[in-house]
Amino acid sequence: MTRRCRFATVLTATLMAAGVVAAAHAGPVAYVDDDAPAGGDGQSWFTAYRFLQDALAWASNPENNVALVSVAGGT
Repeated sequence: MTRRCRFATVLTATLMAAGVVAAAHAGPVAYVDDDAPAGGDGQSWFTAYRFLQDALAWASNPENNVALVSVAGGT
């Protein structure tokens, strides 16, 4: 989990610097991990989306009020 947390922190800082993410989380986070089992709902690292496009599709719906898409590091 440390690898994911460290990567998520760097990604969040990068997105915040680019003005993509508000300083305070205004809504839920979508989690993505290519090692996750298929069928995840993206609500936690344990139920992460396996594919980034699934998280982005969910996050693009304004009704979901997604504040951040957090992607696990890896190769």
